[in-house]
Amino acid sequence: MDVFFAISGYLIGALVYREVQDGTFRIAGFYKHRAKRILPALFGVLAFSCVVAIALLSPEEMKAFAEGAAAVVR
Repeated sequence: MDVFFAISGYLIGALVYREVQDGTFRIAGFYKHRAKRILPALFGVLAFSCVVAIALLSPEEMKAFAEGAAAVVR
């Protein structure tokens, strides 16, 4: 897992560094780019997890799962 974070940090850092050097870096643009990459995967995994949870969890477990899922999207 650490390797993923190291590579991800390097790639993001290199992108930010290049944009700062070019004078094109904007914090809003940085977060917009990150959201466009991360949010589709997040919602896909969340949707799949909800389907599996409905099929496999007891009502008590489903309540706990639903609370966790709601916290993710807040």
